[in-house]
Amino acid sequence: MAKGGSNGKVGPFVGKVNQIFVDDTNFINQVTLGPLKVELLATREIVDDKRVRVTFKKTRFNLFGNTLKETETKGSGVWTIKFFEDGLRIMDTPSLFIIKAIK
Repeated sequence: MAKGGSNGKVGPFVGKVNQIFVDDTNFINQVTLGPLKVELLATREIVDDKRVRVTFKKTRFNLFGNTLKETETKGSGVWTIKFFEDGLRIMDTPSLFIIKAIK
């Protein structure tokens, strides 16, 4: 399992992971544990047909729909797309992630 919240792990708990595309540039990686949502807000820039530069902006903690805390988050990296077809993406982020779109 990858390190960090992107794998759905918050402390000893594992939540449901979603990736929400706000627009062509902004997206949110979200982990939901019951009424708690932890969101990592980020931007993406297409480098070429196989690479995307991701810059993390903020981390937000919501409980019952109310924001408890929002902090600036620093960090960036280049994600390499290994496979993309019919809503299935396999990416090296540098951890290997397999993401399937829900239709």
